[in-house]
Amino acid sequence: MRRIFLLSLTAIVGLGLAGCKEDEPKKTVADYLLAPLEAKAKLELCEKMQPKDVINDKECNNADQAKKYLAHMNGLLDGKWYEVDYFIKHPEQISEDLKK
Repeated sequence: MRRIFLLSLTAIVGLGLAGCKEDEPKKTVADYLLAPLEAKAKLELCEKMQPKDVINDKECNNADQAKKYLAHMNGLLDGKWYEVDYFIKHPEQISEDLKK
């Protein structure tokens, strides 16, 4: 009986500690190039944040870089940059620098 209790306790503690790692990996510029609507949604959230928090948020910076890159590649200054799906069809065109 004691052995079952110890095994159960070990399993519960192990499963509990398994959830202690970092929530989600940070999205890179390449991730946002492949999912421009996610970049648009992230930028909308970033607009609601305090400016000092936006500067320190790597995902806000990555989403902004993706927005600028998509706008530049497609000649869109104020257009709907998030509707561009070129990189979704051609992910091999994303440079290695943008994947970091």
